[in-house]
Amino acid sequence: MAGIRVVHYINQFFAGIGGEEKADTKP
Repeated sequence: MAGIRVVHYINQFFAGIGGEEKADTKP
């Protein structure tokens, strides 16, 4: 379960840089 939390955290981080393509990996 921790892995999903990490992915979500990274997605929010990338969202600020313009990682919209990665934002589609929502838990």
